[in-house]
Amino acid sequence: MKSTVYFLRFDSKRTADSAPELIGELFDKAGFGEVLAEGDLTLVKLHFGEEGNKGYIKPPLVRTVVERCKAAGAKPFLCDTNTLYVRRRHNAVDHLGLAAEHGFTIENIGCPVIIADGLRGYNTIQVRVDGRHSQSVSVASDAVHADAIIGLAHVTGHIATGLGAAIKNIGMGLSSRAGKLVQHSGKPPFVSEEKCIACGTCARWCPEGAIEIEADSARIDPDRCISCGYCICLCPHGAIEFTWSASPQYLQERMAEHAAGVLSRKQGKMAFMNVIIDSTEKCDCMGSSTGRQLTADLGILACSDPVALDCATAGVINEAAGTDVFREFFPDIDYQYQLRAASELGLGSCEYEVVEI
Repeated sequence: MKSTVYFLRFDSKRTADSAPELIGELFDKAGFGEVLAEGDLTLVKLHFGEEGNKGYIKPPLVRTVVERCKAAGAKPFLCDTNTLYVRRRHNAVDHLGLAAEHGFTIENIGCPVIIADGLRGYNTIQVRVDGRHSQSVSVASDAVHADAIIGLAHVTGHIATGLGAAIKNIGMGLSSRAGKLVQHSGKPPFVSEEKCIACGTCARWCPEGAIEIEADSARIDPDRCISCGYCICLCPHGAIEFTWSASPQYLQERMAEHAAGVLSRKQGKMAFMNVIIDSTEKCDCMGSSTGRQLTADLGILACSDPVALDCATAGVINEAAGTDVFREFFPDIDYQYQLRAASELGLGSCEYEVVEI
């Protein structure tokens, strides 16, 4: 059965500048208010933007979505998780500070901002998925505990997945630090002896006692390490590193498994929007180095099926470009892996029809 994807296409009268007013119409047309019930603690998932990056979804547009959630009786909160890499978003204090600098405050948006995996990214839950690569995945606790999810994805290219949209926003964006590590690497972290001063912080906090302090450096026992990634965040000297070694297929399939874990208890309580405004070659995690413009500002798509939504989004962008721009920008990456994997996991259908509003 085909999923219906609603498309608010920009034209000479409806432009990106008017998107904050128009997205409410799209929210209503897609029936998103119907997935929310009175008092639902509703997670509105978006990327707050990395330091130096200005391409993220802007606060006025997000505020409209929040207001629609409130009108349906829900209690929305903006949400993301801490990053695996060490920059401004790797712990909740710095992450929330950056979000506020970018305008995501309760005063501007009308709802709280919550980092779903806690202060240092250790508030996580294992969820069974029965995937190709794992039987369970590690995801952020608050993503599981939320009653409903509204995914707001800023569509971009991606240096490892080709396409960054709804599936990536949920699967990578709401996984735990351990989930992010297994997606990108699949190997335990290691110690950079050049940076390590043997301070012992990592050893004191390792949940498995897998780290020992030797004469002048820490050492991680790969046989005892569970790849939780906690030491990466805790190290005050940036001496715990990891390899970005996962293949595009492996990463995307694991990403889809984590999306399945997040959404496994949200049947009938989820909705997604893909925003094609200021879309660039690389994702919003890249700071200022986001590369070429991926496409012109085309509009916003909405669907309760994240697979159909991402398929339709790629189709709209490629139709406008007259070519598969994702494969042109990243010829060695087949972004269809994430779509097929998510479909096989029961997240949605690759069959869709687009209805323009």
